[in-house]
Amino acid sequence: MAFLIMLASAGLVGSFRSPPVVVTEAQLEKVSVSIGSFRFDCQRLPDDLADLASSRDSTAMCWKGPYLSKKAVVDFWGNKLDYHVYGDGKLFSLRSIGVDQVLGSNDDIVLGDRERSWRSFYPSSVSSQSDVSWWLKLFIALFSLSIVVIAVVRMARRRKSRREL
Repeated sequence: MAFLIMLASAGLVGSFRSPPVVVTEAQLEKVSVSIGSFRFDCQRLPDDLADLASSRDSTAMCWKGPYLSKKAVVDFWGNKLDYHVYGDGKLFSLRSIGVDQVLGSNDDIVLGDRERSWRSFYPSSVSSQSDVSWWLKLFIALFSLSIVVIAVVRMARRRKSRREL
């Protein structure tokens, strides 16, 4: 019981993200790395994500792909990832339109958004804490529990030794 109270007080209960969000965040990172590989090989960004998954980009002799599978350009909900090149072809944006399938809504999962505001949209996405923060809180809770257990055992030993005297 005390352990559950410590977990709750450490903020661990309810801090898990839903699997679709985790999968989609990882997918966006993977696609971003593939875009980076294409950029490294060809000194430019791809015009479309399909260019990364095709068998050969006929316009680029530098192409060393495929950089992605065709499945990688579709998010968890079956929607094509939204990819736009801007800033004179030097920058890009990448996002999943999320479960509501509406571009620009609150549930869009956006690569590079440090606030990760979309997490509040998903029911089991209560916290915006990083996994490192979660593990740190778990470590602190377990460490606190071990200190309490050690203190209780020592008190029990002292009482027992006093009775024997």
